[in-house]
Amino acid sequence: MVPISVCIIAKNEEEYIGECLERLKPYGFELIVVDTGSEDNTKFIASKYTDEIYNFVWCNDFSKARNFAASKAKNDWILCVDCDEHLQEIDIDNVLKFIKEKEEICGMVKIQSPTSLEADSAATIAELKRLYNRTIHEFSGIIHEQIVRKNEMPVTEETVPISFFHYGYIMEGKRNEIKQERNIKLLKAQVKKEKNNPYPYFQLGRSYRMLKDYKQALSCFEKAITLDFDPNMLYGKLLVVDYAQTLLDLGDAKKALRIEMLKDMFDDFADYVFMLGRVYYENGQIIKAMQQFIKVMGMEEGVLKGTTTYLSYYMLARIYHDIGDENMEATFVEKYKESAPDAS
Repeated sequence: MVPISVCIIAKNEEEYIGECLERLKPYGFELIVVDTGSEDNTKFIASKYTDEIYNFVWCNDFSKARNFAASKAKNDWILCVDCDEHLQEIDIDNVLKFIKEKEEICGMVKIQSPTSLEADSAATIAELKRLYNRTIHEFSGIIHEQIVRKNEMPVTEETVPISFFHYGYIMEGKRNEIKQERNIKLLKAQVKKEKNNPYPYFQLGRSYRMLKDYKQALSCFEKAITLDFDPNMLYGKLLVVDYAQTLLDLGDAKKALRIEMLKDMFDDFADYVFMLGRVYYENGQIIKAMQQFIKVMGMEEGVLKGTTTYLSYYMLARIYHDIGDENMEATFVEKYKESAPDAS
């Protein structure tokens, strides 16, 4: 047995939990499932993979549920996984080396989240703290909970060789509505308690975006920006990108130009450089747009997959089409086809 306990909280996850547990089972993890009130076959499916299934009375607090799950573990090392996250790759030898040598460090795992099931759809790739020692760390926050140190010191983190495929951004219809409405309710409660914290406003804006309520999303992003957000934190960088994207969705490209004032802060973040290129393009500033897309191609990829390759090739192909340069348009169309997933 691997001395790591996988802790999962679930509610009405019959669509995903079987595959989630199936992919984890071969590695010898202790599998713990905490059910918060399922009315479907979630617990029955989970019982095929583990006997360690516990009930938790939902109290509108994800951290309490996460910490309850960790309290049921036989191991101190906890890997937190969501039902809609399916393991893609793991280097178990290096993971075991990590937990043996780096007790006080949180492991960051890679999570790829497509925005649709289309092979060439946009996707985000993020690294999140998910592997931790429960004697040192715990979860905090009622929603979009974070791993923190119990002694309130800063968390030290390091990437571990684990990656997941996340289905959460491709939920559709009523299922998505229920999830986002639940999140919005919890985030509004958090905002009332932490009026000067930009992070819950950022997450609230993202939930409204998932419902395509762009006006409400914009209001939340604008509020977060007026507060003292940290531009060095990933959420701070994504906040600016999401703010601009929401303005583009609302057809207000001119207002989106405001992010140009933040170049000194975010010019080393590929998602920002690419987004500024899109904003320039939508405002007819073609030369500036080209400069951004050319620049981002030499950068390290950010969160949005493809910004440094096929997404920029696609935008440059559009620009050369617009200005009538057929040769350069064909060049970037070809580069796009060579690098985009299943491009045709």
